[in-house]
Amino acid sequence: MINLVSRIVMSGDGIDLTRTSVSWCKIRNFSIATLSLLSLTCSCLATIDQYFATSQNVSLRRLSNIQLAHRILIVMIIVWFCHGIPFLVFYNISSTTNICASNNLSFAVYYPSVYFITLNCTIPVSIMVIFGYLAYRNIHSTRILAEQQADRQLVRMILIEALLILISYIQYGVHGTYMLMTSNMIKSSNRLNIEGFVSTMANLIYYLYFSGSCYMFLLSSSRFRQEAVKQLLFWRKQNRINPS
Repeated sequence: MINLVSRIVMSGDGIDLTRTSVSWCKIRNFSIATLSLLSLTCSCLATIDQYFATSQNVSLRRLSNIQLAHRILIVMIIVWFCHGIPFLVFYNISSTTNICASNNLSFAVYYPSVYFITLNCTIPVSIMVIFGYLAYRNIHSTRILAEQQADRQLVRMILIEALLILISYIQYGVHGTYMLMTSNMIKSSNRLNIEGFVSTMANLIYYLYFSGSCYMFLLSSSRFRQEAVKQLLFWRKQNRINPS
């Protein structure tokens, strides 16, 4: 919401606070680097947990517990917030171009190659695809779960997750790789306009993963819908007096 709303305001109303406010220039890039990686980490950990929970190995199944999940999540929050500190330090509004960008050469190299392509695209996509497949294989190889047709629910959710990743993140990574490879080329104004349009579309499609997962799970899994309704009803009933 933070990143998309600000992008809509920039594109639709022409109000770009990243060019006028140093604080917003730093905070927006910090939130992009921190919150997006934290969201991806949660999805990756959930996929890994799904693999542990369906494993026939007792030691692996024991790793799937809420106490460990809380500890890992706290550690990852600290890690990604520390990772975002350089965005607060190095991002500033350039006095020559009036663009919000990094003023540190080393960090300018780190952002596209390590953060953008590796941490934000390659690693999370690989983890979700690999552990999603392993979790599905665990269920398919367990007779009781297979007889309960648990694999149908899981495979739908895995396919939906993989589809969202393919649509949003693969094109995002490919576009980022292209921009990195052509960053030193001299480009015509027409090519710059085309690349600007493609960049805007790539960024908007990138948000599909964050906004679409819940809705696609609701459509693809009856069990997910039932659990969502159950949690909603529980939330509405809490802090009420039972008439009986």
